[in-house]
Amino acid sequence: MKIGRSLIALLTGTMILATPLNELAKESIQLDPITYELSQRGNYEHLHYEPSLDINQEYTPTQREIELVARAIYGEAAQSPEEEKIAVGYTILNRYEDPDKRFGYSISQILRPSVYNAMEGSRIDEELNSKEWDCGRAIYSDCYDLAELVLNRKLPDPTNGATHYFNPGIVKNPKWPWKRMEKIGYLVTENGESDHKFYREKSLSQ
Repeated sequence: MKIGRSLIALLTGTMILATPLNELAKESIQLDPITYELSQRGNYEHLHYEPSLDINQEYTPTQREIELVARAIYGEAAQSPEEEKIAVGYTILNRYEDPDKRFGYSISQILRPSVYNAMEGSRIDEELNSKEWDCGRAIYSDCYDLAELVLNRKLPDPTNGATHYFNPGIVKNPKWPWKRMEKIGYLVTENGESDHKFYREKSLSQ
């Protein structure tokens, strides 16, 4: 009897995880993309559930979300011109506003370390807490202000909807779905051509 119940539970769980993510959302099963990704790998250590985002609902960023985006901008583009910092911030907002919700239902889901390398480890905290890093704190303060402006759409999007970027001087060939990518290219900044090259992933309906 115990074996029977376990088998039913296992089969039920397998059926849920095999259901496409968009179908799960339609059925109000609150399995977010991170949960789905980890479950497919058999890693249940950090599973969590979040309600689905109503894309018709007006978005107002929380202080925590602004802080997360500021950290991402700082970690990815601290030494870059302001236009490039804004562009990095917009890749996050554009992912958040993706109608297909391929990148996550929340800013915290989108900014997972496996996608935004700057969110890994404690390097940013060490720099910002260092007595010798006054320059870093000033840069982070600017990143915070830019993150707030970007998330509230107080600045134009210099990337025209980019969802991806990489620095060819560091990464040669990102593992992206290239057939779905539209090239936006480098930005023109006050210092010349940007370090990062930007792309937009087509929606699932295209």
